[in-house]
Amino acid sequence: MKKFSFFLWSGQCLRNLRRGTVILLLTVAFLSVGSAVNANLIINGSFEGSFEDTAIKGTLYVGFPAAIDPWEVITYPIDRYESSDYPLNAQDGNWYLDLTDYENYAGPGGVAQTISTTPGNVYHVEFWLGSSTLYNAAGAPTITVGGGGSDFADMLFTGTVSGENTWDQFGFDFTASASSYTLTFQGGAPGFPNNYYIGLDNVSVNQVPEASTMLLLGFALIGLAGFTRRKFKK
Repeated sequence: MKKFSFFLWSGQCLRNLRRGTVILLLTVAFLSVGSAVNANLIINGSFEGSFEDTAIKGTLYVGFPAAIDPWEVITYPIDRYESSDYPLNAQDGNWYLDLTDYENYAGPGGVAQTISTTPGNVYHVEFWLGSSTLYNAAGAPTITVGGGGSDFADMLFTGTVSGENTWDQFGFDFTASASSYTLTFQGGAPGFPNNYYIGLDNVSVNQVPEASTMLLLGFALIGLAGFTRRKFKK
């Protein structure tokens, strides 16, 4: 009788082990697919970390290497400020860019970063544009976003200037036809007056999930729910 009970116990252990293995595999598949889709292709989209202080108030000019790695300053000048500098705060983290000169002698400026893409996949670009009633009396700040390719033309985005520290979120999708793109964020626009402040922060580019990916995630969730429900019933 004891031997029979031992065999029953051993069989139950094996069944639980197999069930646990399946649940573990489904969980790993769900997490791996989800993380791959949600990975931000932009590096340091909030402009954090150390940087090369090249001029007064952190103003950065074209030609200085690794100013905000891996961002490239494509037109000058730009500033990078920490939260609590002036009555302004970063939208994400502790730092943000101002695509104008500290003294507004020249500008506005722009930055760029190259990302790797897979032709045929859809990507979502997102960023935050900062404005302030204290520094944008001449008009609402603008940013022109370009992709360095024919998949999307340069697009102009305009802030709202609704408070002393306003951040407006913008985004758009594009379908890649090349293996890489250089995204540019240029302050101002042709014919538009310069502003004393054009904030840029929290830039991201993420792959939009394909239908097959969403189907796989759905099956994983259904499998997890099914195993969990059977376990609780027992």
